[in-house]
Amino acid sequence: MKKSIQTMILIVLIAHLSACASSKKTQSDHYREMQQGTIYKTYQKVSIKAMRPVVKEYDKKLAAENKAQIGETHVHALLGLIWIASAQPRFALAESDYALSQARDPRDRYAALALQSLAMHEQGWYHLASLKSTEASALIQTQGFSNRYKNVLVLVHVSGAALAVLDNNIPHTISAVREAGVILNEDWLVQMGDATEDAYNGTQAKAIEKLEKLNNDANLTDKERQGANKVLEIAKQGGNDVTNKMAKAVVDLAVDEAITKNGLTASVLKEVPEKYRDKLAKYL
Repeated sequence: MKKSIQTMILIVLIAHLSACASSKKTQSDHYREMQQGTIYKTYQKVSIKAMRPVVKEYDKKLAAENKAQIGETHVHALLGLIWIASAQPRFALAESDYALSQARDPRDRYAALALQSLAMHEQGWYHLASLKSTEASALIQTQGFSNRYKNVLVLVHVSGAALAVLDNNIPHTISAVREAGVILNEDWLVQMGDATEDAYNGTQAKAIEKLEKLNNDANLTDKERQGANKVLEIAKQGGNDVTNKMAKAVVDLAVDEAITKNGLTASVLKEVPEKYRDKLAKYL
């Protein structure tokens, strides 16, 4: 009898533990909860309303110049990138989710997916981030990114560069940073990509030589010089992960350039509701 009771207790305990294990929330569960939460819904609703005047005004300007209109996708993807740079993944997800829902062009879809993946990674949802990264990578394999509005292309390339760092795809990071540098007409950013490639190829001394030369370039602004010096210090420190550290630092600079040099940024930040402005102190 005693043995039977012990057996029953053991069965109940195992069943209870199994139920607990099976009820453990997945990353997808947490993602859905965020999407259904008040903060996410409220912010997204407010953002959509706040950005509509920006979209309307900018598209009106482009139409007058006989240029392709950008629509909501680019504006919200840009704001999503700003939130990522400001370490606010929840708001970045709200923006990238909406940008993706509005994306019709493969390039816009790629940018939105890349930003989604970055935000999920920042949120700690690495499995979901990997799925979105795979989806974005599939697009880049089949679609070219030429013949589009300059700011859209920059957004695509810097988002792709940041995503490639997380995927440890340094060659694509280097390529995307260079592309962004060319579009922005920022040769120093292209040279950053070149130096990172040298480090990736094992020619560390060559990378340091290029960065030291760049650091002494009189044409650099103080901000650009600070960025170049940071990458130079990483290169001099060396180590097994020096290339990854350099790539990440260079991508951070590229993202900052893409945001500050984007003709839409000032208009977008101006319309961000007061409730959220203090979280964007880096760019305001």
